[in-house]
Amino acid sequence: MLTDYHAQYATKSEAEILQRAWVKERELRQVFMTIGFPRCAEPVARVAGLGCVDVRLLPHRQRIFELLLERPVHLTTYDIAVEHLQAFPNVFQHDVTNPFPGGPYDVVFSDLLIRFIPPEKQQAVLLHAYNALVPGGISVHTFAEEDFYPERAKTRVLGAHPVDFLRLQRELSALGMHYLEIPFQLEAPVPGTDEKQLVRQWALVLKK
Repeated sequence: MLTDYHAQYATKSEAEILQRAWVKERELRQVFMTIGFPRCAEPVARVAGLGCVDVRLLPHRQRIFELLLERPVHLTTYDIAVEHLQAFPNVFQHDVTNPFPGGPYDVVFSDLLIRFIPPEKQQAVLLHAYNALVPGGISVHTFAEEDFYPERAKTRVLGAHPVDFLRLQRELSALGMHYLEIPFQLEAPVPGTDEKQLVRQWALVLKK
């Protein structure tokens, strides 16, 4: 079932979609340059995307990973609601708080997804993403500044839950899972204007 957040996002312009893709490309490039690019054993890389708010983002996601991994990419998308994504191939309805039905993957990626998962299930998403990786694979989960600092949020995100990073860190450490937090900051163009806005996000990265 689509949420009010999906409906709100569907009103965004093509320029706003392109801006988000522009930010994601630079963020992922910084992640891979920091920790190293995945060592894909096959000619075609396997990438799983967890959730996607708008189908217009999926072609950009495909393009970005093909650019960064320097090879064709087989992109699989899992979402609990898929009616808004049916125009793109390899989309499957699945609750990502449960083990993934496919895999293994070279990369598992979620973009601002964890905030939409109930707090008691957020760690499960990270665990299942990690378990779905090939040896040497990488899972990347991005978070917005307001996930770390709710008091800085300019508006309330519809359907979002709090993210307790200290608890997630303790749970990952208790499982013996090594993680890295990578901060990301850049000035992104504001669509339709000559202005720029400061984008601050974080990536939580687990390498198998």
